[in-house]
Amino acid sequence: MKKIFLLFFALAAFFGVQAQCVIDNNNTEFVSPRPDSLPCVERTVFYDQTIQYAFPSSINLGDFIPNLPFPYVLIIDSVVIDTVYGLPNGINYVSNPVGGKFKGGQKGCALMSGTTTDPAGSYPLEFSGYMRVRGFPIPGIFSGDTTFDFSALQSAGGGQMQFQLALEVIEQGAECPNQISSSVKESDLFSSVKVYPNPNKGAFHLELNAERNAEASIAILDITGRNVFSETVALTSGFLKKEIHLAGIPSGIYLLIIQDKNGTVTRKISVE
Repeated sequence: MKKIFLLFFALAAFFGVQAQCVIDNNNTEFVSPRPDSLPCVERTVFYDQTIQYAFPSSINLGDFIPNLPFPYVLIIDSVVIDTVYGLPNGINYVSNPVGGKFKGGQKGCALMSGTTTDPAGSYPLEFSGYMRVRGFPIPGIFSGDTTFDFSALQSAGGGQMQFQLALEVIEQGAECPNQISSSVKESDLFSSVKVYPNPNKGAFHLELNAERNAEASIAILDITGRNVFSETVALTSGFLKKEIHLAGIPSGIYLLIIQDKNGTVTRKISVE
């Protein structure tokens, strides 16, 4: 299966076709997976990782202006991420929708893929683009409908638009460290998630520990975004051990999504 996957990307590159990610309509996180859970890039090994986006339809201006004495909500018209700087050589970034143009409230994704021989280390990424917002002007604070530079938004304030993203390049077989401070986790939902065996034949065990009682949804999507399994489970004392059978499922790569009100965890599943 891996050889077929690599052949697909080789043919796509040869014919000038850029592979695209599949948008996860269940994602509610601005950036998912969160920065510190982004898989590392192994040198000389083909890398493919999808990042899911869920852009808000509005923002609070107080997230970007320190000491604003009152809440002020702006409507987001559009978000554009046209270029990503800082990627290791050989790793490409392709957005879906094409061109990285999103409407406020819209979901999207990006595929980072390729092979690099760059030295091991952390490669901070900078997003180039802008966000157009509208709202009533406030003299001395906000002039009305305006455009924010995305590189500034990337590190501004403490609101939901704040994020830092980096790719960690490691030697083959090396341990993948956390990318960013633990204050920005993929999710505090699960202290551990185990899927085994993986790869499998369509049947596998799922274990997780949320460290608290919770209700979570489990979904499995194929590469087209089609839902092939879904279930809501109650986590007694935060722990779950479950056997999942996907009868008659074709071989391929699937996305396991586990979510509760506090966050989302994703894992790739390989069915042979």
